[in-house]
Parts: sequence; C-alpha cells; structure tokens
Amino acid sequence: MSVERRTDRKHAWPAWVGTTEDLRRSAETIQECFESQRRTQLARFDAETAALLADLPDDRTRYIEGRSRAVRRKVLEESGGFQCRLSMGNDEVVGNIEDVLSEIHPRTLSKLTFSGDLGVSEEVELRFEKAPLLGEAVELRVRSKDVDWARATFTRLCEQVAVGKPWWSWVHATGGLFALRLATTAVFLGALLLALWPERRMTFEEWANSLTCLFIICAIVAGLLTSGPLRRLMFPPFELTDRTARSTGTGVAIYLATLLIAIVTGIWVNLIT
Repeated sequence: MSVERRTDRKHAWPAWVGTTEDLRRSAETIQECFESQRRTQLARFDAETAALLADLPDDRTRYIEGRSRAVRRKVLEESGGFQCRLSMGNDEVVGNIEDVLSEIHPRTLSKLTFSGDLGVSEEVELRFEKAPLLGEAVELRVRSKDVDWARATFTRLCEQVAVGKPWWSWVHATGGLFALRLATTAVFLGALLLALWPERRMTFEEWANSLTCLFIICAIVAGLLTSGPLRRLMFPPFELTDRTARSTGTGVAIYLATLLIAIVTGIWVNLIT
C-alpha cells in the first residue's frame, strides 16, 4: 500500500504595517509558487502518460488512451488559479494583482486576501484584515500533498510577511493585552497614590480599603482605554503606509510615553515642593 503525505501549515501575526509594494511582492510570490507547482505537476503527468502509452499493446489502444490523457491534461492545466479579493466596507473587488491593488484606498480598506489553488490538492491563502472579529490581523495557510513545495512556499511567505510585523504588535496578542492592562492599571494606581498621598498616618484597614477602591477604579479605566475598538484605533492591526512614514502605532506609543513621563514628573515636583 502506497503512503500518501499531506501537510496543512498555518501561521498568524497580530499586526502588520507595510506598503502596497510589500503586498504586491507577497501576491507575486504566491502566484509564482503556483505556476512553478503547476509546471511540476504537468511534467509529472506527461512522464506518467509516456510510460503508460509505451506499455500499451497496439496503436488503437494508445490513440484512445492518448486522447483521454490529453483531455485530463487540459483539465489539470486549467484547474484552479490565483486571485486577489479586496473588501472595502460593502464593496468587493476580485481580479488580478494589478487591478485589485490599484483599487486600494487605505481609509476604506477592510480586508485583502490573496489565494490560489490547484484543484483540491494544493491551496494557499494569505489574508490581511483591519479589524478581525476572530483570529489575527494576518493569517497564512498552505495546504498540499507536496510536502516539500508546501514547506518552501510557507517559509518564503512567512519571511516576507514577518518583515512587516511592528514592534508593538504584542498589544494585540492575548498575553500582551493582559500585560498592557496590568501595566496601565499599575501606572494609574501609582499616579493616584502619589497625588492623593495622605498627610496623616492611616490604619491598615484604611489602607486596604483605599487601595481596593483605587485598584478597582484604575482597572476599569485601564480596561476602557485598552478595549478592542480604541486599541485598534491607536495601534491599527493592518495599516498601509509610505516606506518612509512612521506607523500610527509607533507615533501613539511615543506620544503616550512622553505624556506619561510628563505626568509622573509633574506629580513628583508637586510632592517635593
């Protein structure tokens, strides 16, 4: 009994920032990989056809089988294909790389998908989404019976997409979001303690009650500030920029860090004067 191998590889990134040229490069890579795989499949089919016809006993049988194999080759040659799908609100554009990318408007862009397949045996999908309800902003899937081809295609695309992963993408990951909310709560709690530090000595029970109330207030504020819509506004999961431009997330992070330093410095100055 022959052994059949199949692989289904997936990877996701919580955020991506890049240019239209970066998107074009990924789309062209998928298209190139599929064309290469199609040529490989056709060459393998032709070799099998030649070996099969050589073993047939007479010309009539070879002619009939040859016609049948020619039809099957035509189906194989035209099966599947590559396409780009662009979603902008209620509008959708489907077509080749240049036509779809020329329709992109960064403000209205909501989702962009590059996909290709060769029948049911080979499939690649690379999806970019600005506000994903489930999953990550960028998801890649490669499924194939040809394990070597799938591995090479998957690795090549992962390397290309990973270049656009911003340093602040951790704010959209589950663990990163928890850390962000915890840090935000701690900052607000520390700032309130410094601003409202009592002049008289307090009992342990008074301290416990005060800290509990302040912690709850700070946790609620931190939760609101790091909620999904506001977090995606400050740190867009999928953003198209110019090559020399700074991403929105980086600009927001610098502004928040500067503001935090100014607030803490002001509180300390008020306390010591």
